[in-house]
Amino acid sequence: MKYQHLFFDLDHTLWDFETNAKESLQDLYTAHNLVGRGVESFDHFFDHYSAHNHRLWDRYTKGFIKHTGPVERRTSSRRAVRRVG
Repeated sequence: MKYQHLFFDLDHTLWDFETNAKESLQDLYTAHNLVGRGVESFDHFFDHYSAHNHRLWDRYTKGFIKHTGPVERRTSSRRAVRRVG
């Protein structure tokens, strides 16, 4: 497929990634009943997600993590959440 247009959204005017990510994580928190699995609140969950996500992206941009690293770590994190319940 040949693209006719390619948009770059460097200042979040077209897509607010942070808000979308937070809303999506809220949906996941509710859908997977994380409060029933011992995660005290969405804010607590989101704060921890944000801290880990920021740390992983920082390590990735500095070359400490290979391209597949963040995906593998998030997959193992999902397994850990399943074990809590």
